[in-house]
Amino acid sequence: MEKPDKIAVMLLAGILCLIVVNGWIIYRTWICNTDKQDSMNAQTQAAQVKTELVFHDDTSITNNSSRKLWLRVKVVYEDKHDEKLCRIDSAALKDGSWIQEQEWYYYREAVKASQDTRPLIDRLLQGDTDLMCQDVKHFRLQAEAVDETWLSQKPHNGQEAFRLFDQLDRAGTDLYL
Repeated sequence: MEKPDKIAVMLLAGILCLIVVNGWIIYRTWICNTDKQDSMNAQTQAAQVKTELVFHDDTSITNNSSRKLWLRVKVVYEDKHDEKLCRIDSAALKDGSWIQEQEWYYYREAVKASQDTRPLIDRLLQGDTDLMCQDVKHFRLQAEAVDETWLSQKPHNGQEAFRLFDQLDRAGTDLYL
């Protein structure tokens, strides 16, 4: 039997080393990172479940944060033409719970943690047709919130809260959550 030469043994040892190193790299990048990816996905899903504002079909909003928030809402129509054709009928607008200023509707009071607003829209009328009764709504609510702790003074209503916030924004003050 013939002895293997030194070069063949060295090449074989080099190939085995490369196989081991490649196996280690594959294990570290694909298999180990799978667990990290799963935990990152779970954290992302948990963060998505806990949203600050929860919108309900009756157009009320729940403050799902631990902070006191001032809210304003704008009705955004799917078709811009509908904006001129539609009229909002709302008991909350009539009693002053929501106050309209231009295209925005401001909630009169700060909304505390876990508190619901009154529904903004009872009926959305386009002629004689109530669009709220349809399965598919052709509008959405765009909401903005201001944390009361961001403001330098206690506002009396939603419009004042957003004016104070706008002044902070213009002054370039950094706000942190």
